[in-house]
Parts: sequence; structure tokens; C-alpha cells
Amino acid sequence: MKPLRAADLRNQVTIQRPVQADDGRGGYTTAMSILAKPWAEVVGQDGRESVMEHVLRGISVYRLRIWHRDGIDTGDQVLFDTKVLNIRSCVDPYGTRRELLIMADTAGTLP
Repeated sequence: MKPLRAADLRNQVTIQRPVQADDGRGGYTTAMSILAKPWAEVVGQDGRESVMEHVLRGISVYRLRIWHRDGIDTGDQVLFDTKVLNIRSCVDPYGTRRELLIMADTAGTLP
């Protein structure tokens, strides 16, 4: 894979994290907190089908590359166009803190 260049970053995405807040009645509500809105290289990798909740659903897998930033984790999500993607892995491919390689998919997200 070639090193990331500014010209590769063609899609602006939103990285968000679920945050739980006390609802005042002994429970909690979950809201999404925006961590960043970086420009990214987004490439569709493959698709497959999986049975989730007794329903056959299509799953799409994406590879994203962004400039390096701390604090992105596998519990976070990426909004890309109208898709919500769950981050499955987030690594610094060269160990240089220059870029992040994120693998994400649509499995288990709400449509």
C-alpha cells in the first residue's frame, strides 16, 4: 500500500463515540458524541451476507485511511455518506504516527 497523500483524501467522514448519560430515573440514555470530522480515503473492500436476529442482511466492509490522530477505538463508529460503519480495527500501518488505517463494516448497525 502506498503512503497516504493529501490528494487521496476525497471523502469527509464523521467519527463518533457512543456516550451514556444518566436519565434521572435510574437508567441511562445513549447519545453519539462527535470525535472528529476528518477527510479520508474510503475504499469498499467486499460484501457478504449474514443472519442477524433471524434476518439475512448484507454486510459491506470498508477500508479508510486518515491522517493520524489519537483516541480512535474499536468502539467508535464512522458516518460515511448515509452509512453507519462500526470500526473493527484501527492501526498505524507504518508505525510513524503519520496515518491511520481503519477497517469498518455495516454489521450490526441500524439502517
